[in-house]
Amino acid sequence: MQVALFQPDNAVNVGAVLRLAACLGVPVMIVEPCGFVWDQRRLRRVGLDYLERVALTRLPSWSAFETRRACRMRSTPAPTCGSGCRSPPAAAR
Repeated sequence: MQVALFQPDNAVNVGAVLRLAACLGVPVMIVEPCGFVWDQRRLRRVGLDYLERVALTRLPSWSAFETRRACRMRSTPAPTCGSGCRSPPAAAR
């Protein structure tokens, strides 16, 4: 199971979802653009000091999300499926 947030508008709501995902060990994908500025100061303000515990992937568009989802459905390894399938390595838990 994964959680995908499509163009989230509110940093506080994203914070709540990321907290839950950190507790449950569920990866989260953010499909941008966000309705708020994604920077360290704002993330700390909404209490995202546990961000390193979440497997978070930020995708630039819906088409990148669709590409990544198609890769997962075909079980194709990410590096052979295009840039939309690449994600940063998961943070150590």
